[in-house]
Amino acid sequence: MPNNEEKIKIRNIEIKNYIRTLKAILCLRKFVLERLNGQFYFVSKLNYKTANGRSPQTPDFITKLSDSIWIGDIKKSLANPDFPNHVFASEKEYVEKFIEKELISQLKKYDEPFKELNIEDHDLVLFAPNIDYRAIGYLKVKYLQAKKDSGEDIFKNNFAIIIYSVEPAANNTEFILIRLDDASNLKNKTAQDELKIGYRKFLGELKEEIGRFKIYEESDKTPFEYIMVLLWTSIFPDLIEKSDVNKIIEWRDKKENTFEFKLSKLVSYLQQMYTLPSINSSRSQFDTNGIKTALNAFNKITFMDERSQRLLHAVTKIDSQDDPTYMVVYRSFPEKDELAYILKTVYNNKGLPVVTGNQPTL
Repeated sequence: MPNNEEKIKIRNIEIKNYIRTLKAILCLRKFVLERLNGQFYFVSKLNYKTANGRSPQTPDFITKLSDSIWIGDIKKSLANPDFPNHVFASEKEYVEKFIEKELISQLKKYDEPFKELNIEDHDLVLFAPNIDYRAIGYLKVKYLQAKKDSGEDIFKNNFAIIIYSVEPAANNTEFILIRLDDASNLKNKTAQDELKIGYRKFLGELKEEIGRFKIYEESDKTPFEYIMVLLWTSIFPDLIEKSDVNKIIEWRDKKENTFEFKLSKLVSYLQQMYTLPSINSSRSQFDTNGIKTALNAFNKITFMDERSQRLLHAVTKIDSQDDPTYMVVYRSFPEKDELAYILKTVYNNKGLPVVTGNQPTL
């Protein structure tokens, strides 16, 4: 069992991977809209044209172009191919258990006609990080090329690997690069040619998208600590600032930035304001259980009330209804790095931390 320090390190890596991938997928969306004049959707539920008892699928993204459709699978990271390790004892085991039974098996679920797409064929896209280039190499050489050499067709449709990276740039900023792997094949010639060259955007060029879209998959798969950061740094300040307009929160003490809200109203607001569209317009990318987990974890964060000298929980669930009400005591955290502070607090087993925070200026 990992200790608290190891847990924090692991979770920090997972969350940083999530944020990196979100930036990259927004760059891909920009490319589809800007260069291909296409449409880009997330977490869309698709039903097989011939179901035969199979459940519907929810690919990570779908693009609609003038001459083709992509169905995409997003990977925040790929399993380490350095053998032996604590997961895979050998190259053979890695290829069988990870590449074939995890990567390829998932992609094959999308390698069928779907009712909602109204076409018989489409392109399959694996969106994977360049930092895991060795895993991508094993996929290409030890599986895809090996199958091709033996005369076996893996997919019915075109298959492409789009590789992404987020790199440091001048003036303490970043740029995002997406490119098509050499072994890939897309039906749309413009996409094929331009992505082989590579498409780059500086972080500032994605400012509007990054400010608008915070979640790219259902939040039961999203690290709850990331949702905590999102709530505290973006959502709650937005609700406070627009409190007279959106009517999501009810003030308990406006001077002290203490307010209440119903869970259903918060989830509805998140879905409306902070997620990318899906083909199924009624589908929510925010899962209620994920939001609950994040809100409950705030119970470990407390503030010292200077007037009463009492500890106040950052978030408190104040009833047990099916649609519960939560109370928020909104203050600044004592550390500028909100994620680091949340991780340190959530995984602290020494009891509730005492936080001395000031009211934020909004």
